[in-house]
Formats: sequence, structure tokens, C-alpha cells
Amino acid sequence: EIKGRMRARLPGLLRRTGQNNNKNKACPKSDGPPKSLNQLASLPFGYPDSKPVKSNVPAISCAILASVTTGGTSYAFSLYGGALKHSLHLTQAQLATISSANFLAGFFSWIPGLIVDRFGERFSLILGGSIGAISLVYFWAVATRLVDVPRSLIVVTLSSLGILIFLAVSLVTGSVFKAISSTCGPNTKGAVVGAAKGYVGVGAGAYAILFESLGRKNDLDCLLMIAGLNVLATTLPAVLLLTEKLSDDVIVVDDLSDHHLNTMYLGLMGLGVLVVGQSVSGHMDGTDLLSFDTSSASSSAPTSSKQTINADEEIPLKSDKSQQIPFSGSTAAVPFSNEGTSIDSYNEIDKKTDNVPDPPDETILVVNATPVGSGTLQPKKQYELFEMLSTYEAWLLLWTCTILTGGGTLMTNNMAQMSESLSLHDNVTPAALALFCAAQAFSRVATGVVSDACLQRYNWARPYFLVLASIATCIAHLVLAFAIHEISFVIGVVLAGIAFGMIWPLVVLIVGELFGTRHIGANYMFYDGFDSAIGTLLISMFIAGYVYEQHLEAGKDETTCYGKQCFQITHLAVAALSIICILTSLCLMKTKIAKRAYAQNP
Repeated sequence: EIKGRMRARLPGLLRRTGQNNNKNKACPKSDGPPKSLNQLASLPFGYPDSKPVKSNVPAISCAILASVTTGGTSYAFSLYGGALKHSLHLTQAQLATISSANFLAGFFSWIPGLIVDRFGERFSLILGGSIGAISLVYFWAVATRLVDVPRSLIVVTLSSLGILIFLAVSLVTGSVFKAISSTCGPNTKGAVVGAAKGYVGVGAGAYAILFESLGRKNDLDCLLMIAGLNVLATTLPAVLLLTEKLSDDVIVVDDLSDHHLNTMYLGLMGLGVLVVGQSVSGHMDGTDLLSFDTSSASSSAPTSSKQTINADEEIPLKSDKSQQIPFSGSTAAVPFSNEGTSIDSYNEIDKKTDNVPDPPDETILVVNATPVGSGTLQPKKQYELFEMLSTYEAWLLLWTCTILTGGGTLMTNNMAQMSESLSLHDNVTPAALALFCAAQAFSRVATGVVSDACLQRYNWARPYFLVLASIATCIAHLVLAFAIHEISFVIGVVLAGIAFGMIWPLVVLIVGELFGTRHIGANYMFYDGFDSAIGTLLISMFIAGYVYEQHLEAGKDETTCYGKQCFQITHLAVAALSIICILTSLCLMKTKIAKRAYAQNP
């Protein structure tokens, strides 16, 4: 009904603006819909001449390249940790302090997000890549004693540099997912977020393989390699491909095709196969990989026949004789198709239009800035960080994500000790780690694609997938709590990997859909840093460490615990907390913000 009314009103609108007196001249039926950005920009469909029309392909290319560096920088400490300890004669406690300093920075990761929202993706990528590279080089200089630092200040200096590196990575991470959330349409957003999260995970493993292939002499030299890749994959692409702040007076076209998606997934699959292959074959030390959040990808790439764009807010058209129809949203997006363009999104048009014959069938207009039937979810209110935190929806989501994230990092940080406590074969640890990596990587990719499909076809709101992730976490840790053989242990590890992988794309997508994409830099980075910091400290370090130490047998090995009781209570605690996550996820679906956001998808 809405489309029918709009088809009747379009010619009157075009005549009022003085841009077209012949409906077939704007979009000739013989030529079909416009198939290029130039054609689209020239059409008199109400887009002002002063606003440039740009494809989102350069922004997504920068985002995917930069996502590799975020994982490689964050999780690569084990590549050089041993060499750092011997070079500076550090104790194990001092080394642990340096390696865990970034957990403190996680509480402040929203600050880089605010910078992304304020200054844009291009500025933040350049700044984050540059600061990260400079900090890594200075870290290397201190570690190799090229810069003389007093003995009493070494730990403080390196910890401070670690925090600075983490904040630089947060700048890049916020820019990556701000660009994806602001420029991708509903049929591609989940797939691209899943791919980017996959590249974040596979980064550290890819860095390890690359460093091995370069002929490692001093493990500390990998800091220079990481610094160089920060510049090559983050700073330079942003300088060359991004010309302005994406969210400022730019009409962004979601121009991603199946070819682009296939390329992303083939690259991710190749890196994942290399990382998992190295882990299984034993070329890498299994304990080194425990701090990696590695991942691989499925070879089946999602397809997309239509992409849409997002407008931050809905602005009615002027009904005077103005030659332009203003858009005041920060980013407008235009639907694009591989076969041609069909306009599925348009602002509300004044009712006083002439009743004239319909325009050609190839042109379809829709009233709202949110495409009808497309599933583009933009809440009417765009929440800033502190506005978001004043809602109980934000805290329900935070609880769920924190517990599920902590359950995953429990596995990545303690898998070797779990295998050792059960007296499993030495080959079980690297094999289980590889399966965990593959499972969580597949889950990252599949969650983005499947949740998109379910949202579009069946109107299944994305928080329902939090319920599935919570159930998977509960089952996984119940299996692990009573596992005594290799088969049951590996089954629990795979289920835990699936649950852990689901969280990362879901939190990006849900935050954007509930609280808007205008301030998603700060909003998402709050969850990214806070979930990892609290979840890891609470579950992986405090609960697991306490339970493990309580079951050490006096008179025997006072550093190693044996038996399923070493981690059993920890797994049961995670399972119990996951049941609460099921309830909080269901409660989230019943809140006003969630109902209003997902009710837009008919």
C-alpha cells in the first residue's frame, strides 16, 4: 500500500522540484534502473547536489585490513614474552604484570570510541595505527636495552606502553566496526561483521606464521614487524582510501557484491587453515597459542542480491519549491543491487501531490528512511554512551556478554592446565585448541550470516541468539565439569568455542540496533573492553585460580593440580551463571527499546 502511494506521488514531486517533466526521462524504461554511482548521483530523486555519493567498498576494505592488526597486536604477547623475560631478567610475577596491564585499559576503551564518534573513522585509523606503531617501536627499544630505563621503572614503563598500545588498538577497533555498522545494509552487515571478527581472531596466529617465515633470530624483533604491519595495514590504507569523515554529509552506497564477500571469506579461510594447521602439526608451541584468539572461516560465503543504506534519523521533505530535498542524517545509504538499483528507501513526502500515472515498474519508493521490509533497524533515538548506560537494557546486555566472554577466555587461558589435570595425552592440548579456534571462528561467521537471514525472513530478533549462546555455554561447561576422557573433553571444548564465537558479532549488531549507529564507536567499545576485562578477571583469573589452588595436594607437586576437581567447580559456576544469562537475554527482548527496535522489521 505504501509503495503504491509513493509510485503515484513521485512524478508530482519531480515536477514540483522542476527537475523532471517526463517520468521516463529520469529513469528510462528501456535502460532499466541506474547501474552506477554516476547515474545514481545524477538522478533527481531528492538527493542534494552538494552531497557526494560514495561507495562503501573503500571503507570496508580499510576495516577488514585493519581488523587483522587489532588481533595480531592484542594477542601476540606470547610471541615475545619469553625473550622479554630473559632480556631484562624479569621475574614471572613482573612478566605477568606487564602482560595483564591491558586489562586495566579495558575499563577505558570507551574513550577511544568517543574519539571515533567525534573525529571519524579516517582520523581514528590514522591516529591509532601511528600511535600503536610508535609505542611498539619504543617497547622494542626498551626491551632490547637500546633505551636505558632504570631497573625500578622497567615494569612501570612497559606496562604503561602496553596500556597505550591497547588504547591505540581500541581506536582502530572502534573505527572498524563504526565503518561497518554505518555503511553496510541489512543483507550484508551481519556477514561483514562476522568476517571482521574472524580476522581479529586470526591476526595473532597469522603474525606468528609470518614471523616464523621471516626467519626469527630474536623474538623481540616481532615487535618491529607488528609496528610495520600497523602502518601498512591501518595507517596507509586510511590515508589513501578514505578521503573524509564517512558520517559527515556523505551519501554512502552499500555497494558490496558477492565477489567482495567471497574475497573476504576466502582470505579468512586461508589464514584460518594455516593457523589451525600449524597448531595441529605441532610447529607452534601449544602453550604459546593459548593466549591467541585465533579463528578460521567457513568456505561458504553468503550471497547478497540487494544492499540498503542507513539514515540516522527520519526527516520529512519540504513541500515548497526548493530544488533540493534535504537529508540531515549523518549517513544516508542508497539501496544497490547487482542486477540494478531499486530505490527502497525514501523520506516522507508531502501529501499534496498531483495524482498522475505511475512511474515505471523498475522504480520503487518507500516512505520512511528505514526501508520497508528490508530489516534496516535504526532506533528513533540515537543514544550517546552515558544515555545508553542509563537504560537497564544496556546492563542486561552487559551481564550476558561479560559472562559468556569470561567463559570463553577461561578456555583460552587454561586449556593446557585442564588437559594436564585430567592426565590426557600431550597432543590433546594443541588439537583441542585448534578445534576451539575452528569452532569459534565458524561460529563468528555463521552467527552474523544466520542472524541476518532469520531477521530478514522470520523476524527473529538478534537477542534470541544470545539465548542460544547462553544455552551452548551452559551445556559446554556441564560437559567439561564431568569430563574425564579425551572425547568428552574435546566435545566440551568445541561447544565452548561455538558459544564464545557467537558473542563477538552479536554485541556489535545488537548495540547498533538498540542504541543506534551514530555513537556506536563509544557504545560498542565500552562493551568490547569492559566485557573482556571483567569476564577474564572474574572467571578466568579469580574463580578458576582460587579453585585450582584449593585443590593442590599438600606434600605432592605444589604447583600442579591433578583430577577433574581442579576445574569442576569453576565449570559448574560458569554453567550456573549462563542460566542467568538465558533469563537476562529473554528479559532484554521484553524491554521497550528492544520491542521498538525490532518491531520496525515487519
